[in-house]
Amino acid sequence: MLLASPTVWVEHLAANGMLTAEMAVPLYLRLLASLLTGAALLCDFSLPVEHFMGCVVKMRGGNYNPALSSELRGGAATTMTGFGRLSSIVTLIKRVKEQRLPGSYLEAGVWRGGMSIMATASLQLYGLGATPVYLCDSFQGLPLPRKGSLRHDEKGYSKFNSTMAVGMETVLRNFDLFGVPRHAVTAVPGYFVDALPPLRASLLAKQENIAVLRMDGDMYDSTIDILYNLYDLVVVGGYVVVDDFGWGSGASLRMSNQTARSTFGAKMAVLDFRQKHGIEDGEHPMRDIDGLTVVKIPSCLVSRATSL
Repeated sequence: MLLASPTVWVEHLAANGMLTAEMAVPLYLRLLASLLTGAALLCDFSLPVEHFMGCVVKMRGGNYNPALSSELRGGAATTMTGFGRLSSIVTLIKRVKEQRLPGSYLEAGVWRGGMSIMATASLQLYGLGATPVYLCDSFQGLPLPRKGSLRHDEKGYSKFNSTMAVGMETVLRNFDLFGVPRHAVTAVPGYFVDALPPLRASLLAKQENIAVLRMDGDMYDSTIDILYNLYDLVVVGGYVVVDDFGWGSGASLRMSNQTARSTFGAKMAVLDFRQKHGIEDGEHPMRDIDGLTVVKIPSCLVSRATSL
């Protein structure tokens, strides 16, 4: 185990009286982020500053993909996201606490579990440790586009499955590796088209909302499955985070013939869904996080009759 549990670590750091627990929390989370990205393991502090910063900057915004680089294939990185996206999820969880928003944290597309580990640690440190955390993933990589898909050109994603496919038990063990208790964590295995409808039914039966929905489906089909099954379960005022949106790639937020078609199928799915249901930004526009990822606060929800 690389770290003690979040609460134990913070209590220990504050025990000498030099730091308050409030001061210790962000220090712990920064350390956790540096380990999850691999920066603490790969960036040599003894190098001249310019060389050290050259290593760190690659992982800072998330545009650099450490997971697919040759030096990290051995497993040094537990997340493909950079510091910007990790910091953003911490900020959203703080807002959930401040605004007293009811609901769970649900991540659809978890890879090695790094972002979910950061979110779960944050929930525990901000007094929300009982909040349900759902890890939705096939745990076997990305599927081929299904028959009739609007993005049949996304067949190439599956060639990365040797890296993208991470078993469920491995993901759960990563929580243990970083000392983050997973008593509130539930893994939901299966391709989204199969696994999300039963999960939706379960959440509805429990009258359980979602406070933060983090979507990392990469592909058009996967993202559409997330939206139609889960978007309307996000509590009003909650947060939807879209990974791989590609803010600068075909960044029109309205569909107009083919103008919104972009490299990222996830983006096209979001734009199609928004147009279909007349979703406008209103008081809470979509906001760019790091050039790839956006966050949206639902000010209104689509009808549950639109579910798959």
